[in-house]
Amino acid sequence: MEKVQIYPLPPQLVQLLEEKHKSGGKLGLEGARIWTELMPSLLRTHYSFRALASHPQLEEIAIDIAETLDRMQKTIEVPEKSQEFTADCFRVYALMDEYVKTRAQLDVTRLPAVNGLIHAIHAHLRGRLHLKLIDMYAQPARKKIDELVQLYRNAQDTLEEPTKQALLKGIDSMAEAFQQLKKADPESLKSCLVNLKNGATILEHLAAWKEDFEKSEASPVPVVGSYVRGMLSELRQNGTLAPETLHNWVEDEFWNLQEHWAKSRHDLFMPRPQKDRVVERLDSLMVNLRDLDQMSPRVQEQLLNNLESQYESLSKMGFQVDELRKHPAGWLVDLFLATLSAGVPRYKLDEIIQEFQGTDYQIYSDFLHKYLQEQDRDYLLDALAHIESELDAFATASGDGVQL
Repeated sequence: MEKVQIYPLPPQLVQLLEEKHKSGGKLGLEGARIWTELMPSLLRTHYSFRALASHPQLEEIAIDIAETLDRMQKTIEVPEKSQEFTADCFRVYALMDEYVKTRAQLDVTRLPAVNGLIHAIHAHLRGRLHLKLIDMYAQPARKKIDELVQLYRNAQDTLEEPTKQALLKGIDSMAEAFQQLKKADPESLKSCLVNLKNGATILEHLAAWKEDFEKSEASPVPVVGSYVRGMLSELRQNGTLAPETLHNWVEDEFWNLQEHWAKSRHDLFMPRPQKDRVVERLDSLMVNLRDLDQMSPRVQEQLLNNLESQYESLSKMGFQVDELRKHPAGWLVDLFLATLSAGVPRYKLDEIIQEFQGTDYQIYSDFLHKYLQEQDRDYLLDALAHIESELDAFATASGDGVQL
């Protein structure tokens, strides 16, 4: 069976496709309105991608996007071309995602702002980006480097001499790079690229230290994490929580957390059995946290530590999408992810269900059918869990492996 290319579409495009399908492939007034609003943003994205094509690979993808958009404009009002138009809708968004991922693979540093400037200079040298537009990318890069220089100054007294000298070398490389950028001639820009890459390779360690420190200080608890950390600090310092602290918790902060949990508990991205266990544990914990003012300080600290522990564990759970895509039919992962995000028109799911009938993908047809029938996203998680189990079996099988 051929690969089914599905990529999550924005809500307005899903609506347009549904409208066309109901009208027998005709565009209609509502569809025309949506298309008139949507097409300019697609074209702007394409123009931006084309202008910032810093590598031949990116240029090829940008050209493919242009050809797909051109085809879409020609087929959108032709009922007989509805299937082609639908396929191109998925294709153009998949191509845009491919462009972003390819560009990320071409990045040379973990400093996004500096990467942006490097890509912009490469695009200019390839004749794609006007020289004046480079400054749009130079400004955020300068700002980031200034932040790192200030971080170095604040920490220099605590650094060993070899580390200080290495960081100073990185700072000097960046200073030289921005001087070369001002000259703007091709040779200076090429030298600028070398210094940007060399400087960023060194200074990104400063950024990593800062990020690691901030992560260690931040609470894994969403919405009210800083308040939870404050309560734990107060308990450790004073042995008790002040009445005002507890009042704020039981009257406001807890309910902010409870509201967030109530919205997210059903949408956890993990196999259903694992999700059920997590929900049961956190639901029970929420009940106890609601009455924190009735607990002893020792129990309060235990509950708050448990809350942080549960959310810390939660951040490490769930499906590993990149691993799932290693399945021999990895495109199934994109199908179910797109469906989870409501990015696939209903009629397209119906077509896929029919197409999978009587094939090796029958079980995935059943998952989709149950999802549509009951409107329960857990069936989509079940599908991903089945992919995961097949992948595990495939990885451990001997001989020719599992036939999928």
